[in-house]
Amino acid sequence: MKLRVLLVAAIVSLGLGLGAPHALATASTVPPATDAPFTTNDFIPENANIGDCVSSLPRPECGSDSRSGYHQYLTFGVLALGTAFIGWRIARGVRARDNAQS
Repeated sequence: MKLRVLLVAAIVSLGLGLGAPHALATASTVPPATDAPFTTNDFIPENANIGDCVSSLPRPECGSDSRSGYHQYLTFGVLALGTAFIGWRIARGVRARDNAQS
């Protein structure tokens, strides 16, 4: 038991120690390019205030056609199927447990 505790403590301290050099890294001195291809954001319109559009409840004028599509519906469908599968497995396990007890 003591060996397990020491092993877990060593692994945790090693993991915490490996993260330290990243925090000590200095910022790059290279200025950002002004003509970079990723400077536009399709999800936020250019004529809207950024403070009004970035929130959990954005205003109606902050919308964009790029916000939804088949990817969003596909993700929802996969999540719904996964949740249904988990519920089915739980119900099946409960029924099997109840049948074994009686």
